[in-house]
Amino acid sequence: MSHRLYQMSFASVFQALIKKIERKGHDSKRVYAITSWLTGYSIETIKNLEQTDLTYGQFLLKALKILLCKKSVAWISWLIG
Repeated sequence: MSHRLYQMSFASVFQALIKKIERKGHDSKRVYAITSWLTGYSIETIKNLEQTDLTYGQFLLKALKILLCKKSVAWISWLIG
């Protein structure tokens, strides 16, 4: 992941998303809810990650791992089911 966005801190990218949604008259809770839904992170985890030095690229890679694990569990449950 060599794109500049992936090297930026997760906190700065996420705060930019929140500011944009607030400028459009929406609540920041919406950003948390949608990000949680898309990535598999809990809202609490997202809030905790904002306090770390995690890059946006690392955030997305970890989200992919979470989603793959959830899909694997669902697939295994279906097979056993």
